[in-house]
Amino acid sequence: MMREDKYTEKWEQVFSELPPEARVCRHEFSQYVHDRTCDNYFYCSDCVIHKNVERLEVSRRRDGWREKTAEYMVFGISVPSDRLYHRGHTWVKNEMDDTYMVGIDDFAARLIGKPDEVDLPEIGEKVVVNEPALSMKKKNADIHLLSPLTGTVIDTRNPDKGWYLKIKTGSNGVATRHLLKGVEVKIWMMKELERLHRSLSTEELGTSFSDGGVLLDNLPDSYPEANWNKVYKEIFLHR
Repeated sequence: MMREDKYTEKWEQVFSELPPEARVCRHEFSQYVHDRTCDNYFYCSDCVIHKNVERLEVSRRRDGWREKTAEYMVFGISVPSDRLYHRGHTWVKNEMDDTYMVGIDDFAARLIGKPDEVDLPEIGEKVVVNEPALSMKKKNADIHLLSPLTGTVIDTRNPDKGWYLKIKTGSNGVATRHLLKGVEVKIWMMKELERLHRSLSTEELGTSFSDGGVLLDNLPDSYPEANWNKVYKEIFLHR
């Protein structure tokens, strides 16, 4: 993955301000490493540990090992296994060659509900990984969702079709190496629920989940007293 120098400094500053629980190494989710916080700004392509894990997985696949796919539900949150996930709660799904659909995951959809406004980039505009790709407003809160990929926007669509953008990367798959996949996704999503617990106050938290611990839909509409600007910034990794 090529880094964009003019954007790298901003993302690395944001990253350095994230709490440790938001910087957990992806390979801790799949138990290749333990108690490791990422120190490489989620740039998996030039991470030695990631390269070693990839080599190990290739070796295991030669011996007939298959990676487990992500669970379809995590405490009531839908996590389809046919896509890759960005830590800022956007996902990508390969459509053909180096063209990808981009949407927001079910966790993000429940935290936002129906947005009051949606601002999408123009067709032909370039988006950069870890930079805001689409913005929303919800009850006076500003929401910025980070692009999971670097590429050119070739189409936009309302969420009733299940996605917001189509991006052409021109990178032959290299652009997706930093995205979460398979068994990583289930553990990551569970940790994100824990982060949401900490982000909301105890009083707010007690009513934010239905019986059985399932995250409710449309949380901002049900609990407007919460500091949603703060929650969105913490969960969606922007400042």
